[in-house]
Amino acid sequence: MKFFDFTLILLLSSASTLALAATEPDTRAVLVGVGEYTALDADLQGPPNDVSLMADMLLAQGVAAGNIHALTDPGTQLPGDLTAVAPDRAAILAGFAQAIEASAPGDTLIFYFSGHGTQAPDDNGDEEGGFDEIFLPRDAGRWNGAIGDVENAIRDDELGALVQRATERGIRLIGIIDACHSATGFRALPDGAGRARYIDPTTLDIPEDTLAAAGSVTVPMGDYVFLYAAQSDQRAFEYPLEDGAWYGDFTRSLVNVLRDTPDLSFEQLVQAVSQRMQMRTGQVTQTPEVEGSLATETLFGGDTVQARFGLDGTRLKAGLLQDLTVGTELALFAGPEAQEPAGTAIVTALRAGEADVEFQDPYPDVRVTQATITRRALHLGFEVTISPEAQEQLERLAPGAIEALPELLDMPLTDAGTNTIVWAVGAFALVGRDGVLDAYGPGTSPRLASEDDGDNLLENMAISLNDRARLSRLEQALIQLDGQGGGGLSLLKSSPDVTVSRLSGTERGGRCRLTGEAAPITARAEAVHCDGLELTVSNGSTKMQDVTVLYVDAEAGITMLWPRPNLSNRIPSGESRSIKLGLRNTSDTALRESVLVLSVAAEPGSARTVLNALASGQARGQGGPMGDYLAQLADPASGSRSFSLTQPAGALTLDRIDLTVAPSSGNPLR
Repeated sequence: MKFFDFTLILLLSSASTLALAATEPDTRAVLVGVGEYTALDADLQGPPNDVSLMADMLLAQGVAAGNIHALTDPGTQLPGDLTAVAPDRAAILAGFAQAIEASAPGDTLIFYFSGHGTQAPDDNGDEEGGFDEIFLPRDAGRWNGAIGDVENAIRDDELGALVQRATERGIRLIGIIDACHSATGFRALPDGAGRARYIDPTTLDIPEDTLAAAGSVTVPMGDYVFLYAAQSDQRAFEYPLEDGAWYGDFTRSLVNVLRDTPDLSFEQLVQAVSQRMQMRTGQVTQTPEVEGSLATETLFGGDTVQARFGLDGTRLKAGLLQDLTVGTELALFAGPEAQEPAGTAIVTALRAGEADVEFQDPYPDVRVTQATITRRALHLGFEVTISPEAQEQLERLAPGAIEALPELLDMPLTDAGTNTIVWAVGAFALVGRDGVLDAYGPGTSPRLASEDDGDNLLENMAISLNDRARLSRLEQALIQLDGQGGGGLSLLKSSPDVTVSRLSGTERGGRCRLTGEAAPITARAEAVHCDGLELTVSNGSTKMQDVTVLYVDAEAGITMLWPRPNLSNRIPSGESRSIKLGLRNTSDTALRESVLVLSVAAEPGSARTVLNALASGQARGQGGPMGDYLAQLADPASGSRSFSLTQPAGALTLDRIDLTVAPSSGNPLR
C-alpha cells in the first residue's frame, strides 16, 4: 500500500493552526514509538525520544494533553502529565480506533509511528509489489506458517482500514511513520554511525517464495496527507547526539522545522525537512516524500508565533537537538507575553539540550527568560575517519600512508567522523554517516582511489577527499543560505521557479539522440546514458535575478552550465530562460550527480553575479563578492565549523536536482 511506504504519519490540521481556539475543530494525536522489542533482538534507542519530541511540539502548539495518546516504552519521560502505554499490537490498534471514535467531522487526527518496518507476503492481492508493508509493535514475533503472517505485526492494510474509517467520518487525517520497508540489496556497514529502522524479512523467517501476485493500490478518499521519511529504495535512520541520546533523523528535523518556520504547506514542510537533514553533513541519505489530498494545504495558520526557548541566566534551554550553532544570534524577551525584545545574545557553547549564551551591548535592563533565533550562524564541516579494514588495506598498498595522509588533507582525520573511508573490493570508497555503501547501485558511493593507482594511490585519495570536502561544505552553505540573505534555513521564496523535465534518449551510431519524450521530475530523478534534461527558470518576482546553473559530477567536479560565454545570466521580472543538457555515462556503474540552480536577487544598474568561481579549477575574484564569499565558506582549509561572515547584498536561493544516471546497457532503473 503506497501511502504507508515508510516513515512518518503526521496527522495535523491541514488548513488551520494547531493552536486551536475553543470554537475551532479539535485535534487528537496517537504517538507510537517502539524501542524495546520483547520477542525480537531488534531494539532501537530513538523511538521513545521521538515520541517525547513530538508530544512536546504538539503541546507547544496548543493540543490538549488529554488528546495525546502516547504508546512507547514504559518509563519513558514524557512532557507535561503524559504517561506511556506499552506499544503492543492490541494497544496501538485500539488507541487509533478510539481516537477516531472520539473525533467529530472537521477534527484533525494525528497518527505517528516510530520503530521497525519490513515486508511480508501480500495476504489479499492488493499490493503492486506483491507484498504488504508491515510495522512491528513491541510484541511482534517471527513468521508463523500456521497463520501465514508475522506474529503480532500490523499490516498496512489494517492501518489503511482505520484511515478510511476516519476520512469517511469527515476527519482530517495526517500521518507520520518513522520506519522503512526498503527491499533494496544495499548493505549498511556494521560500524556506521546510524541505525536503520528496517528488519530484513529473512531475519523474521519470512519465506522468500511466498510473495503474492501484484494487484492494485488502495487510495483513501477524503481529507488526508501522508509524510514519508524516505523513498521506496531508501531506509530511514536514527542517529545519536553527542550526549548519546538517539533520535530519528526525520522526526528531529520535522519538529525543528515546525518550530522554526510558520505558514508551511505540507509539500514545503517535506522539502524543508529534506534540506535540514542534508544541512548537517551535506549528504543525501534519505529523501522524505508527501502525498495526499491535503499535500498543498497550509500546515500552520498566519497567527502562528515563532517558537521561544527558555532562558535561565545565560543558559539557553535548547542546543544541538534543535540544530543551534555557535554564533547564532538570539532576541531576548522578558516573558511569554512580551512582544518587544529586551536585548540580544550570541550562542557561545553547545550541548545536546542546552547552550551557553553571551549577552550583547546594550544589555537587557530587565530579567529575560525567553529567546528566539533571529539569525542562525552557518554550520559547515567535513569530518573523515578510516575504517579498520581500510586502514589495513591502505598500509598494505602504500606503507606509511596512514601517517602521510593527514599532511595532504585540508581537513583533519578523526576517530568518529561523519564520513568514513571503507574498503570496497579493490578500491577505497567514501560512505556517509548512515554507513551505507552503494545505496543507489554498485559503484554509486564515491571511489577515492583504486589499488590499480599504484604509486599515485595516496595522492589520488587526498585529491578526492579534498574535492569531496569542498563540495560538501559548499552544499551545506547553499542550503543554509537558501532564501535567507544571511543565514538560517527557509524555503519560503517566491522566485525563481525552476521546472525540470527528463528527456528520453537513445544512442545510434555512437551518437546520443533525444526522442522528445519528456517526463517532469522534482528533486530526485533517475536517468540513463543519452537521456537529457530541460530546465526552465522563470522569474516571477518583482526583482531581477542573476542565475547560475552548475553541474556536479560523480567525481565531485563542478562545471558551469549556464550562462554560456558572452550571454547575460540576468533574468528580468516576468521572463524565463530554458537550457538543455545531455547526460552521459559510458562506465559500467550508475553515477550519482546533481544540478544546482543558484539565483541572486539583483538591483537595477548593479554588476551581474556569475558564480563561476564555484566551478572546479576557478580562482577567487571571478564570481564577484558572492562568489568569493561562497568559495571562502567552501574552503575546507578554513577549519571552522560555524561562520558569521557578512554575506554580500542579494538574497541567494537554491534549487537542486539529484540524479542517478545509469549506463545504457543492463539498466535497472527503467
